[in-house]
Amino acid sequence: MHWGLFVRQGLAYIPTSAKTEAGFYLETEPVEVAEIADTLKFQEALKSALLRGNPKVATPRRENYGEPPVIKYAKVKSWAQMERESSFWGITEDNGNYQFGAYKRRSDRGWEEDPSEIVKLPPNLTIHHVAERIVEAVQLSASGSK
Repeated sequence: MHWGLFVRQGLAYIPTSAKTEAGFYLETEPVEVAEIADTLKFQEALKSALLRGNPKVATPRRENYGEPPVIKYAKVKSWAQMERESSFWGITEDNGNYQFGAYKRRSDRGWEEDPSEIVKLPPNLTIHHVAERIVEAVQLSASGSK
């Protein structure tokens, strides 16, 4: 399973990551939004997104992808603006084993996984503990201390 978390101007945006029949992920509604500084609401938003999992959807044609829904919630004019003004965190789960980390910017736009930033959590943590660890790391990063 896979999820993405965008951080922009003190807010976390966590879209639902739907898995297409072709096997790739698309960001869809609903999108959870929480202030980074509000630890409990941030944890609840993250838990809600994680518990939704990756709903299966039909594979759309490329021209039907549309804009990622976080654009509407972040009130930005374009995806390019969202990319410039945000950081991105990836979260994965495989058989109860979670890992997460801040991605690094790519030279040609977007983000890519940064192996040096990946945190592997102990196996079989509860969703509550997974959310606590991720929120703590995002808050620490947003405060400028790593």
